[in-house]
Amino acid sequence: MPNARVGQGATACQRKLDAASIAYRPAEFESQSPEGHPDLVCGVDDPVWVAGTIHGVAFLRGRENKPSRMLASCELAIALGRLAQQAKAQGITQVIHAGTTQCRTISGGDRLSQHAYGRAIDVLGFRTADHHTWSVSRDWEHNTAHPAAPKGRGLFLFAQRMHEDFVFNIVLTPEYNDAHKDHFHLDLTPDRHFISRGREDLLLGD
Repeated sequence: MPNARVGQGATACQRKLDAASIAYRPAEFESQSPEGHPDLVCGVDDPVWVAGTIHGVAFLRGRENKPSRMLASCELAIALGRLAQQAKAQGITQVIHAGTTQCRTISGGDRLSQHAYGRAIDVLGFRTADHHTWSVSRDWEHNTAHPAAPKGRGLFLFAQRMHEDFVFNIVLTPEYNDAHKDHFHLDLTPDRHFISRGREDLLLGD
């Protein structure tokens, strides 16, 4: 990433990125309002452009075939570093996502999404070192805490790790509602700890 830097952090959070060897560049984010909601204001605290490859794991947006930088709060960039480490431990080399920062409300509502604060990422699936693709829309197994297929188990384990290791505060899986049937929504909502998993193993508010 052009002008990416490690070891020159200007904020306390950026210095944590330096310590974690995550390449980034400070960014600017102009406050704005989502369409149709002039009373709401999106804003990102300590925004950074974080490199599209973190700890050897590539982050690809949608159908892109190469990693690209992501606009995020510094706090999210740190979480993405931890996500990459967990993914690598599962043999994942690529994370396919639908974006990070976006000035919008929660689907169907009038409250700002955590995407509006640069504190969320939507993950569509993964590619592994042995060239398999795990797709949330195709391979997630509903209504069970014990998926039968290897891809289903991999997806379930990933979601569990994001929650149990406190990488993200909110982990929404396809069990949550139809709006999340094709992705994991991972965010850093303050003072929350929630995951939607198989209904027999639902964990709420712990």
